Amino acid sequence: MHVIGTILAGWAARKACSWITSGASKVGEFDVSATYSHDPDDLTLRLMTGREIPGLIALLHILTPNDIYLKGVGEDQDNDGDFAYIRPFKGRECACRIPLGSIVYRAAGEYWLRVSCYVARAGANGPELKGRAAFRITLPEPRQLGRFAHYLPLVELVRYVVRCTETGRGARMRCMKDFFVQKIGMTEQEYDNLRDAVRFTTRARLPDVLGGIRKSAPNLDTESILNFLVQVAMSDDDFSAEEESLVREVARLRGMSDHDWERFAESEGLNRLNPWAVLGVRRGATPDEIRTAYRQLMLQNHPDRFAQSPKDFQELATKKTIAARQAYEQLMGAAGASA
Repeated sequence: MHVIGTILAGWAARKACSWITSGASKVGEFDVSATYSHDPDDLTLRLMTGREIPGLIALLHILTPNDIYLKGVGEDQDNDGDFAYIRPFKGRECACRIPLGSIVYRAAGEYWLRVSCYVARAGANGPELKGRAAFRITLPEPRQLGRFAHYLPLVELVRYVVRCTETGRGARMRCMKDFFVQKIGMTEQEYDNLRDAVRFTTRARLPDVLGGIRKSAPNLDTESILNFLVQVAMSDDDFSAEEESLVREVARLRGMSDHDWERFAESEGLNRLNPWAVLGVRRGATPDEIRTAYRQLMLQNHPDRFAQSPKDFQELATKKTIAARQAYEQLMGAAGASA
């Protein structure tokens, strides 16, 4: 068993579940100590208080060294999806056997165990918080993600699209799952394991996610990635400005030129789906704003400006003017119909 240094209860933890009220009585001054061990499947904890408190219950959270709450699986999670484990004390002791599979984490190493102790009390005020403590623990290597572990960065990238907007998020989540289960051949459990593996931490930087895809799937070409992202984005029958901006940023970070992006957008019909983005105006812009943006685009891409430019630039300018005209007619037609 590893002996963990004791920190006096009353240490100000950053988080408490909603049912531990903010108006709880003053935290008591009592000691909590802990010992723990682990095997490949379970984390075994033994908490001891300095004195017996009838009805005392322990609530456990586990955090990374930089104070990010690890996510939980199944019943061992709170309303935020964070790992939360509850056990009563028997006398001065609380014995816990926690399946490591109920904790979502990526790597072996040191973590924080945060313990909140409370006693249930009658009335509408909720439980009475008696004390809090924090201990350093070491977790072993997590269970392997299996034969599809190399898809982890791609799952993380697609979650960017899923979380772009609240509207239609359910449809995008279903599309994402259907792709990995039906087309890639994952079981639902394998998909859930990968999805949960990217849920426990704050969102990784987009360049880092794309770097992970380059390492894990070097043969996956840019257009295949973009096609997948567009498919997920459009699964709710809408292609929002936020989604368009994200997909275009992925294309840029993958090294796609403006010319190739325009060709891809045209082949996918993205310009027709999001005329606001084509003109560079906010969704719901006024007719005057639409007209001004359209005129600016037509001036920027006028054929006379590119008469001495290479043929590729001339073709790109022509495509932009066509797309701008189509977007303008689409939006002004809609504005006229609603007037």
